[in-house]
Amino acid sequence: MIKKISVLKWVVVILLTLLVVPSILVSLFVLPVEMIALDQDSYSELLAEESINNQMRPVIAAVVTDQILLAENAYPVLSDVSKFETVIASYLPDEWKNGVLTELVGNTLDYFNFQTPYASIEIGILEFKQAIVNNSEKIAEDYVLSLGTCLAEDMDQASLATNLGDFPACKPGENHREKLSSLIAVYLEDRTNRLPSILNLAGIIPSGLVMGGNTFYWYSIARWVFRLLPFISLVLLISIALLLKSNKKVMRAWIGRIFLVLAGLLITASVVILIGLDQFIGLLFNQSFSMLIGTFGNVLLSIAHHIGYRILIWVIAQSGILFFVGLILMLASKYARKKISDGSEMGEENEEQVVDEPVEKAISPETLEEIEQAEQENGVSD
Repeated sequence: MIKKISVLKWVVVILLTLLVVPSILVSLFVLPVEMIALDQDSYSELLAEESINNQMRPVIAAVVTDQILLAENAYPVLSDVSKFETVIASYLPDEWKNGVLTELVGNTLDYFNFQTPYASIEIGILEFKQAIVNNSEKIAEDYVLSLGTCLAEDMDQASLATNLGDFPACKPGENHREKLSSLIAVYLEDRTNRLPSILNLAGIIPSGLVMGGNTFYWYSIARWVFRLLPFISLVLLISIALLLKSNKKVMRAWIGRIFLVLAGLLITASVVILIGLDQFIGLLFNQSFSMLIGTFGNVLLSIAHHIGYRILIWVIAQSGILFFVGLILMLASKYARKKISDGSEMGEENEEQVVDEPVEKAISPETLEEIEQAEQENGVSD
């Protein structure tokens, strides 16, 4: 017998459904985010690409140039920071340069995974320091040659210069060019040797994009809730099932319909975003990434595209599984309804047959006395 579900239970079921819908939607992103976006192995293939490493070259050059020149106190002849960065970029050790982005991504993920403080996002620069010292004369010559030619009055100033600070911000004549290159080389060696063996890369991210202590606290709480969402969704679904257990046909249909609608919406939205992923990522991050040094924003956009694509593929796959489960529940509900209907029809037919057919019951003796009496009567009648 099918029991009816009370109005109060239906009210609670609807309220729980309103809670479980967003919970399931967000839960489908938990596994991809944890296993892809916050896992360093997901980035190894992308970070090995030469195009990405080439984009990082000017970024690293800008950071180390700022450390070497102390741009705010640079001598006039060293004031053209952009040209100095271009020259420095040509002398960055390839192996060291390629490892900088990997180390930066690894330390950043450690920060977001609560494994290291933000201040410890650092890289070793011993190899870089050695390369700069060994090539200081070539770097100085290339930089001097990149400067614009001095005017007549600047030529006179250069001819009287005795130290680096006396030279104007231009390329002097050949007679004084060697002296300037020599002074710059000595300055480079001195400044490079003073650098620490570990360089903090936090400076390449503007302070406006860095989470403060209070923000990081709320990030920790949100991350904890985010990880619990699949279990919360499961508890809500079980609660709905228990409230509807008196009518399993309705229970299967209700939960199946939830799965089908959610999966259909999520698959549709994911496919639409996947088609225009470049534009979607641009809308989300362009404003923030434009604040970063040099081409570092372009590097992060490439990383966001790579990781975003993989996350969407995972979400579509999970939504497909959810859709399949919902379809099974809906079919099971429909089959159960048909089975119950057929059973009811058969029961009605049997009742009609029982009513229409005359009841003929032979009364047979049940005790020994009745049996003997029956035999005697049969004998007399014979």
